[in-house]
Amino acid sequence: QHPSSIAYRKRNLLVPFRLLGFILVKSIAKNTMMKLWKTSLLFFLLIVLDRTTSSASSNGQEELTKNTAGVESECHSYGCPNYPRDVQFDNEARRALAMLGKKIISDEEEEEKQEPFNIEALEELKTCGDTEKATMTLIGYKGGRKEDQINQDRSFTLSPFHLFGNDSSSSGSSSSIAKKLNCRLLGVFDGHGNLGEVVSEFAVKEFPKRLAAKLEKTLNETVLDQSETLDNIVKSALVETFVEIDKEVPTGGIGGCTASVVFQLNSKLYIANAGDSVSFIAAYISSSETAHVVYVSREDKPHLPDEKKRIESMGGTVFIPSKRQAEYGEVSRAYYVDKESGSSYGLAMSRSIGDWDVIGVIAEPIVDVVDIHEVLENLTTTCTASDSEETGDEESGTCKLLEKQDVRLFAVSATDGAIDFLDTDEIATPLGIAFFGQNVKHPLRACGDVVNEAATGWQLEEGGRYRDDIAVAAAKIPHKQVS
Repeated sequence: QHPSSIAYRKRNLLVPFRLLGFILVKSIAKNTMMKLWKTSLLFFLLIVLDRTTSSASSNGQEELTKNTAGVESECHSYGCPNYPRDVQFDNEARRALAMLGKKIISDEEEEEKQEPFNIEALEELKTCGDTEKATMTLIGYKGGRKEDQINQDRSFTLSPFHLFGNDSSSSGSSSSIAKKLNCRLLGVFDGHGNLGEVVSEFAVKEFPKRLAAKLEKTLNETVLDQSETLDNIVKSALVETFVEIDKEVPTGGIGGCTASVVFQLNSKLYIANAGDSVSFIAAYISSSETAHVVYVSREDKPHLPDEKKRIESMGGTVFIPSKRQAEYGEVSRAYYVDKESGSSYGLAMSRSIGDWDVIGVIAEPIVDVVDIHEVLENLTTTCTASDSEETGDEESGTCKLLEKQDVRLFAVSATDGAIDFLDTDEIATPLGIAFFGQNVKHPLRACGDVVNEAATGWQLEEGGRYRDDIAVAAAKIPHKQVS
């Protein structure tokens, strides 16, 4: 379901009235005339706001929804983000993906003259990525009519991710530092609960520009050469961006979303995660045409000792299922109990954006740093299991070590709709081959295939009764540091 679709926009226009419903229920539960009087006033203001919004958006709505693929990715000073299309229910996207099979090269002599992939399909999907990056999604099914389903997952890629604007538009010291930066950004935001799609939509649109603004205030040429200082600056900017977006979600804290992002700054990768979505870094080995996952972010779950301790110390409640309950699919949850009504619900994560009423659940992410040079060094000085089996034992000196040119890195972010049925290697292998292999599928097709493979897992497990939303974003990570 594309963000510019009529259905999506109509639901956005209904947000004020959905919020009103929550407010009315709470007011009635407290049974105070003062609350009802305030609610009536708020109701009037929301009607005015909704009519204003409807009028402002109606003029351009029809043109936006004629062909979502024809809508150019909106560009900003920090770059042009790519957003996903639905691999099954967006008919134009589905047909275009089907056309992106193997490369169309048939004659070696004509290789340079031919476009290796279907031009029409590439044009249709250009807002989703290219040979350097890709993102795709699939709306879930949670019961009821198919047309009433809402995709709460959001994802994006930004490659390149410009700080201090484009080189051509920068001047003075900004231009000087911009030329020394090699940046890209990608991530996923998995919405949950009532209005979760509003929270995730707000996060995916706000995250890049807010992170860029913070980094542009603190980065300079001096700190680029000071590894520890640079790490602290970037980690602080990421944490502040998560927390700031959490404080400003347009739902008043109702609903929430995970957030898992990968930010490359020259030879460093910064992975920030809040919730149970996952980001990972993988290496494609050209000599063996295999992919190896070298880093995976942690899923923030309430049963983890540090998370449980924090939630309970803040006055929250953690539910941990018994062994028998776990066998039936129950998971640990941070529980929210309404003091007035006594009703409760559980959140299956210990960190998220939004969800203000769940005590102890915070938006502050865990930020890890991966040094690209260290990854390459480890991969090219240590035998993998397959290498040892084929060429001997490293200690005896017969192991054939990898050359650095054999190793290519890429990053992936995925929501739990994908991770629940595919392990990271199953996601990494087709994407790595598509990014770096020869005569293979286009990365957009490979990304779509990963989403469909996860959907097949849901179908086999649930028999069509339920499927979570799925979103995947991936991008190449160039090795060479720009300096």
